[in-house]
Amino acid sequence: MTQFGFCVPIFAMPGGDLFRTPNYERLDAKTSFDMAVTADRLGYDSLWVADHLFLGRDDEILEGWTTLAALAGATQRAKLGMIHMAHFLRHASMTAKMTATLDQLSGGRLIHFVDGGNRAEEFSAYGLPWAEPVEARIERLVEELQVTLALWTQQGPVDFAGRFHNLRGARCTPHPVQEPHPPIWLGEPNPAMLEAVARYAQGWNSVPVSVADLKQRLQLLAKACEDVGAALR
Repeated sequence: MTQFGFCVPIFAMPGGDLFRTPNYERLDAKTSFDMAVTADRLGYDSLWVADHLFLGRDDEILEGWTTLAALAGATQRAKLGMIHMAHFLRHASMTAKMTATLDQLSGGRLIHFVDGGNRAEEFSAYGLPWAEPVEARIERLVEELQVTLALWTQQGPVDFAGRFHNLRGARCTPHPVQEPHPPIWLGEPNPAMLEAVARYAQGWNSVPVSVADLKQRLQLLAKACEDVGAALR
């Protein structure tokens, strides 16, 4: 079944080829917010925001998670998600708590689309952690997904001893509304990421590419699913 999402313009990037909102000339928070509410009223299936700290014209961008939380209260039916949520911007345990809360407050409308991030200068400017190469970020992302799933689904306090995250008696209740948990989306064709998609995700996304390139990426995704015994639907 074909569904349609609306990418909320929380930054302006006139003329940008790869950006999903390339023709927004000037950022205006109220206009952006009203667009999203209108899209929900018109019947769009999902609303999406970017997750950056500075981007676009004059480096002006609204903070993605705050925007989603506001939209959860202002909309009725559309699913809510970030496009490539940068996991280094928030600690894994806080991400789990925030996403569980948003799923509760929105009545089960969260799509958890998370990524490793791709603009090192943003993280450096804000004094936030970063890792190179991309495979190192994906390794941390995979462990974050394990933390998130544990906090979303386990009954009682959660202990987790990983390479990058350590939790002792963490509680994340109420759990998300959606069962067994909100859908997890990942993106892009890096082999390590495709393996993570096959093991943990219910959705996959690509940046805009040609039809030929997209077919090739889908073939790689199908092979990754086959390798771990998962079905590509």
